Amino acid sequence: WNNWRGFIQLHAAAGIKFGFGDTGTIFQKNIVSKNAAIGIWKDVGLAGTVIDANMVEENTGYGILSEISHADSANPTRISNNIIRDNHLYGYGVVVSGGTYNHIYHNTLLGNNITLVEGDWALGTTHPNGQPLAYNRVFNNIIRDPGKNAPGTSWGYSIGRPVDGGIMPGTGAVAVHDNLIDNNLYHNTAANIPYATAPMFRLLQIGGSGSAL
Repeated sequence: WNNWRGFIQLHAAAGIKFGFGDTGTIFQKNIVSKNAAIGIWKDVGLAGTVIDANMVEENTGYGILSEISHADSANPTRISNNIIRDNHLYGYGVVVSGGTYNHIYHNTLLGNNITLVEGDWALGTTHPNGQPLAYNRVFNNIIRDPGKNAPGTSWGYSIGRPVDGGIMPGTGAVAVHDNLIDNNLYHNTAANIPYATAPMFRLLQIGGSGSAL
């Protein structure tokens, strides 16, 4: 029930926001509900973060946001075993924005989807803590009715990520690469929604809206 003063959701506000910390932050077995903002926001840094076994529901922003992650293969970010339902902004349940080694698995999403996005560099800016979108893993999740909270939009897909490629400003590094999505279960109970507007998977063109698969 945070953000009753109405701060801008995508700049500052969340039910809980943490960042710039040490390795090994654990956020586990909490109820994050009905915040007028993003539910859980993990920002810059925090390798080895675990977001596990939470109920994240009915927040007006995204359910969970992992932004500009500085994880590595030895200390990935783990988002696992959460129930994520009916979060409202674009219907996004879990968002990874410009991060590496985010492992998203064994979550149940109801009325929400999972989306990987390039981050600030796609807008032609260079964040001092900017990261490519790479080595992320999305496995063994259940996703039901992802378009429920994104009516009248093209955001009703189950999982979205950018196509590989792109160049990060200032560094010349490849921006999007080596992201794996496999063994997820998709279920849409709204039989009257055409597949073109509620596809299982969407490749998001860099800087654009993308195409359905």
